[in-house]
Amino acid sequence: RAMAKWCAKQTECFAVCLKTDGKLIGFIRFNGVDEQLRLDLGHMFHTRYRHDGYATEAIHYLVDVAFDKPEVQSIIARNAVDWPGQLTPLNDLGFLETGRGKGSFTSNSQGRSIGFMACTMELKRNDWSLRGRMSERRRSG
Repeated sequence: RAMAKWCAKQTECFAVCLKTDGKLIGFIRFNGVDEQLRLDLGHMFHTRYRHDGYATEAIHYLVDVAFDKPEVQSIIARNAVDWPGQLTPLNDLGFLETGRGKGSFTSNSQGRSIGFMACTMELKRNDWSLRGRMSERRRSG
């Protein structure tokens, strides 16, 4: 619930819900543009649904939307190295690890920063074009 409240206050934060019953299972958004002019993608899914393909489908859709804009040449995502549920959909979609470093969340319930080893993964427009867009595969499939 805390994540839902946080996301409701953000711009362009999208809820991901099951088609069958509308159950909220995650969030996805663009966090902005970094210093290298790469679009920063953020995603978070309930642990029960991290390995069911929902995150991959949602990220795939948002990548399609981003690359519809000609100025977007690259998308990055930063996640904790030891969170395979967050990294798997990015790997499946062709994101490649480009670096590691210290990451942190704003704070825990006591107001302290939560630190972890993070990796940056990147997907470039040209690489995405070679893989084919989801919308194009759906039309032909």
